[in-house]
Amino acid sequence: MKKILILVLLLSGCTIYDTYFKSGYDNQEYEHIVEIRLLARQGVQMCGNPYKITKAKTFDLISQMLDKAELFEIYEEHRPKNDSEYDAAVKLREIIESFNNRYQEGSVSYFYCKTKFESIDSSAGVIQKVIGNRPR
Repeated sequence: MKKILILVLLLSGCTIYDTYFKSGYDNQEYEHIVEIRLLARQGVQMCGNPYKITKAKTFDLISQMLDKAELFEIYEEHRPKNDSEYDAAVKLREIIESFNNRYQEGSVSYFYCKTKFESIDSSAGVIQKVIGNRPR
């Protein structure tokens, strides 16, 4: 009987760890990061199209993304068992904020614009994968 109990505990160890030491899946959290990715993908398309890329439109898109990133960071801040996700939210907001500041300083090249939006999409994609893989 003891062997069976030990075997059950060993096999379910990861599940028990996840249950007690990590936060669970959250629809709103997932939605926030998906919205950031959506805006980043729209930005990549905007940078590649000379008819769509205007400073005002791109700045508006970056501002929306920054607002979403700040919302995501605030949402993550006090969730229990969520320190690594909060750190990722802070770093993502900092990336978007630096892009916003650079855009305010003057014009940016097509390559910089495209690369920055792709970087934001990629970083948000990693966060999305982590959030999506949480136990439900």
